Amino acid sequence: MALVGQPGAGKSSVINKLIGKNLFKSGVYTDTTVKSQEASWGALRIVDLPGYDTKRFPFEDWCKQFSVEDYDLYLFVFAGKLHDADGKLFKKFKEWNQSRKHPYFIVRNKEDDIWDGERTLDDLKKEIVEDVYSKVGATDIKVYFTSCKTGIGIKELKDDIFASDLDDVKKDKIIAALKQKVFKSWLEKEENV
Repeated sequence: MALVGQPGAGKSSVINKLIGKNLFKSGVYTDTTVKSQEASWGALRIVDLPGYDTKRFPFEDWCKQFSVEDYDLYLFVFAGKLHDADGKLFKKFKEWNQSRKHPYFIVRNKEDDIWDGERTLDDLKKEIVEDVYSKVGATDIKVYFTSCKTGIGIKELKDDIFASDLDDVKKDKIIAALKQKVFKSWLEKEENV
C-alpha cells in the first residue's frame, strides 16, 4: 500500500492512527517525509511516500522516482483544497487501473478543521466531495473524512481497507506482467525475423 498525497496532509498520522502505533515519523512541519519509509502491517507492506509536486519532487519525477504505479493499493490523503497535481494523480490512478485493478481510498484528513461560520459541516463536506468528483472525473468514489485528533472516520476506513480484495489485485498484477513479458518476447521474435 502506498500512502500518497499532498505535503503536510497527515499521511503518516493517518496510517499511524489506523494501525494504532507510530510506524512512521509525523510532525507539524510540511514535508516531514522526504524519502519513502516502509513498514509492515500484518501481511501488508506500507510505503509512506513524500508529498508530490514540490520543488524537491515535481509530479512526474516523483512518479518515476518512487515507481508509484507498482503498488497494489493506494491511500490518498489530503487536507484543505485539492490542487492540479491531485487531479494528475487521479488521472494516473485511472490509467493504471486500465491494465490492472487496484483499490484506492481518498481520505480528507483533518475533518475537525473543516469550518465555515455560515455553512454546516454537512454542506462543506458535500462541497469537498463534489470537488473530488470533479478532479477524479467520476462520482462513484467514496471520500473518507478522518481526524487523527478525534479518531473520526478511522474505523470505517480501516474496515474498508481490510474488506478490499487484494487477492484479485495480485492476480491482475501477475496477469499484466505476464502479458507484458509475452508481448516483449513476441516483439523480440519479430525483430529477429
